[in-house]
Amino acid sequence: MASFIVMGKDSDNLQESSRFIRDGFTVFAFALPLIWLLWHRLWLHAAIFFAILSGCASLVAWSGNPIWLGLSALATSCFGLLVALEGGEWVRQSLKSDGYRELAVISARTANKAEELFASRMNSEINRKPIQNIAPALAASPIPLTGNL
Repeated sequence: MASFIVMGKDSDNLQESSRFIRDGFTVFAFALPLIWLLWHRLWLHAAIFFAILSGCASLVAWSGNPIWLGLSALATSCFGLLVALEGGEWVRQSLKSDGYRELAVISARTANKAEELFASRMNSEINRKPIQNIAPALAASPIPLTGNL
């Protein structure tokens, strides 16, 4: 079962502004790291990956040695593994810098199930809130407190 970290802004409609970030290995980030980084708007990380990829490709083209081709594939795979393992943390840090805060950690099989669990948890918290700003009855109140009218 996967863990999802719920990030949200302080607003009136918390369920609309919340984002669910999967915590753990992401297969899509490993297979296509540059597209995954661009999709999640991690521009600096995408630029670094593109620079590494361009450097490896130019090194292979310049030397023509097959060893460099293997080393560039290894470097690309290692960076893809790094993105797959740490990409969720990078997204959370990016959201924190945009004013989001961590609301909950939910264990669920899919993101849709995590959204359902979060919504039910939010509804139960709303229903359990105590009534506030009620003044206590005074002892000298003209209204009897015994229940006998």
